[in-house]
Amino acid sequence: MAQTDAQVRASLAAKISVAAPNSVVFDYWPLGFQIADWPGILRSDGDSGRVRAWSVTRRVIITERLPGSLSRKKSTYAIWFFHYHDDTTASASEDSFSAELDVVINALSAEGSGEGLQVPVIDLFPFGSELLHVAQCEIVVTVC
Repeated sequence: MAQTDAQVRASLAAKISVAAPNSVVFDYWPLGFQIADWPGILRSDGDSGRVRAWSVTRRVIITERLPGSLSRKKSTYAIWFFHYHDDTTASASEDSFSAELDVVINALSAEGSGEGLQVPVIDLFPFGSELLHVAQCEIVVTVC
């Protein structure tokens, strides 16, 4: 049976929640146009109100034609990770950010169409008056 987009997002978000219990995990894109408001939406009660959140949303759908009248649909899901930046020591938040990202990569290693979670962008970005670590990840899932 084919999975719906909502089912795939919920499944990926549930796995991230188990792997990263101190983060807020959204199975949708929760952010609006006001970038300065983003940190307030992304704060985690599990991490003393600091920004630590994941978001899962579908970005691309590709349908492959197979022999006969069969087809296979693959969807690419964008998975974004936002993490507070702490510059009180050289690696304070970098270590925490990297550790959580690695745990989630491992948790999703068996997911998708064979390649697991890919992370093409890791950087620091300003959001309002806050600087955040951001990982823009993606995973390809065969849904039918």
